[in-house]
Amino acid sequence: MTLRTKYQIEKLNTLLCQNVVAILNELNVCHRLNGEYITFPCPVHESRSNRSASVVISEYSYHYGTWSCWSRGCHERFGKTILGLIHGIQTTQNKCTVSKQSVIKWALTFLGLKSLDDIVVDDENTLKKKNFYLQSII
Repeated sequence: MTLRTKYQIEKLNTLLCQNVVAILNELNVCHRLNGEYITFPCPVHESRSNRSASVVISEYSYHYGTWSCWSRGCHERFGKTILGLIHGIQTTQNKCTVSKQSVIKWALTFLGLKSLDDIVVDDENTLKKKNFYLQSII
């Protein structure tokens, strides 16, 4: 995966975070706004508990846009991003493993985009500089 693609997917996740309520509605996940979180029964393991999973929706939180399954840790299997949540839900709904490429395609279509190339990021040299800078301060 190129650095450009990595940043495009990161930006795709940000766009998905901004639309998480609509995504949950589209995927038929009953949810409740709960302050800085959206809580819901984990759709990945088909929980019945209304608070078994959550997504952080506060843009001021370091964990903005991450989801967690508090009962079985489903986010560890599929990833903590909104793309990971969609991946887990689609895998459960389809009763088979869905490819990450298929999840990205679904997300792009949901957002009205044709491909990752529709997501504008900096040129490759600028991204390399940013990546080098981030690695030097971490």
